Amino acid sequence: MAWKLISKTSKEWAIALSAYEKRSLTRFLLIYLGSIYAFICVLAWMFYTIEMKNLHENYALKMRSIASLISNKIVTAHMMEDATLSACLTQKRPEQCFGLESAYQLGLFAEDGTALHVSFEEPIDFTQTFYHKNESFYYIDTSTQGHLGITTLVLKYTHIASAINSLRSQVLLYFILSLGFATMLGYVLAKLFLKPIREHIEALDTFIKDSTHELNTPITAILMSIQTLKNVDEKKRKRIELSAKRIATLYAN
Repeated sequence: MAWKLISKTSKEWAIALSAYEKRSLTRFLLIYLGSIYAFICVLAWMFYTIEMKNLHENYALKMRSIASLISNKIVTAHMMEDATLSACLTQKRPEQCFGLESAYQLGLFAEDGTALHVSFEEPIDFTQTFYHKNESFYYIDTSTQGHLGITTLVLKYTHIASAINSLRSQVLLYFILSLGFATMLGYVLAKLFLKPIREHIEALDTFIKDSTHELNTPITAILMSIQTLKNVDEKKRKRIELSAKRIATLYAN
């Protein structure tokens, strides 16, 4: 009977240990994951900011190169008195006359800002050399120096939304993978953290079970021997019996 009670107590203790482990694991994961998630968010924002800056710089360089080629063609046509380019500009869109890709639009302006040949309608900020507005990049070049009456050319790139969306998807993918890795790492670290505690509790539980089992046998023997005692003072016998039963009751509980 005492062994069953001890076994039941050990089982309840094991359940309490499991709940304790869960609470400890939850607290550890909340602290660890909360801090690591915040750190990953900061890194993701920094990565996105740096990549956006690089994207702007790359397109600024690319559009400057294209604008320089357009300016050279304008200057060359004026110096060589070639009317082919002027005729093309009166009949076609300006980007077509310079063989630009479909993602580009071109605007040619006079010295006073008058639009000479323009493929877009929105106003231009001539105070900047390169800027991003309404999902488009704008590059302003003034190297034509009035040749063919053109003082300023504005190059517009309209397909920037796809590049930005691709960058955002890439950052989001890295962010999700980082969170997943941090979560798995936190779980593994928590299990390693709890492993020595579990081993210590299991060793202590085994010790209690073994010691209880070892004590049950002599206590039972004492109780049985008391019943067979003869020529012993009844008070002493009762005292021994009560003490043995008390010890049995303590270990049973």
